Amino acid sequence: MTISMSPVAESMHADVESLAEITVKEILRTLPSYHDVSTDDLTESARSNCLAAVDVLRRQGLPTPDFTPPKLDHVRRRIAAGLAAEDLIRGYRINIDVLRQRFVALCVDQHVPLDDALEGVALLWRLGDNFMVAMAAAYREEAERSA
Repeated sequence: MTISMSPVAESMHADVESLAEITVKEILRTLPSYHDVSTDDLTESARSNCLAAVDVLRRQGLPTPDFTPPKLDHVRRRIAAGLAAEDLIRGYRINIDVLRQRFVALCVDQHVPLDDALEGVALLWRLGDNFMVAMAAAYREEAERSA
């Protein structure tokens, strides 16, 4: 990725609040299991995920191959509330898709070279994959604790 990605990352950072709001609305619209989750908590989770994505784009890579966003407290709260792993995955996928759509739109608006844009999309998916691994581990730990 070249310096052309920096303005896109900064634009996404400026959009964090609106991206979190869009994410929350879409999650609540499509996943009834989230209706019992506090809107403030859900917004904070979406905001945290957005900031992690912006950080990865700014760095132009994951800090380490197994990097996950540092705030996984919301995952533990969802587990404690009885949210199914499948719904947590769906909620996160909604969040990462909102980010991906905005990222692509900004790349088009800012005339980012296609190779850079594709690399950025790949970074967002790698971040998402790493989050899924961490989420699965948190569910496994909870299952072991409950057993």
